[in-house]
Amino acid sequence: MVNAGNATMINNQKERVVSELLAKKVMLNCVAIFVFMGGLMLKC
Repeated sequence: MVNAGNATMINNQKERVVSELLAKKVMLNCVAIFVFMGGLMLKC
């Protein structure tokens, strides 16, 4: 029982870290796209 509980806790922590990394990646992509579009608009 204790081992199963620890395993689920570790899995939850892994999922949380992965979701945080994905969120950061998405934010960076959005910022990059925003800057890229802004640069295109400035050139025009």
